[in-house]
Amino acid sequence: MLIEIGQVEALFRYPVKSMSGEQLEAAELGWHGLEGDRRLAFRRIHDNERSGFPWLSASRLPDLLRFAALCR
Repeated sequence: MLIEIGQVEALFRYPVKSMSGEQLEAAELGWHGLEGDRRLAFRRIHDNERSGFPWLSASRLPDLLRFAALCR
């Protein structure tokens, strides 16, 4: 017996971590989530030794949210 727990109203993919997303009509869902979602990121060359987190994020550089990547 299937039980409906909700409906998808909108679907977004974020190809590059902390950059703007793109709205999708449909997407492939696999073991690692949506195909192409957050598969890429900008790596910090300096300062990652202290934090242990090598990826540049919008919390460190808010202007990243102004850019959008295109997946083809």
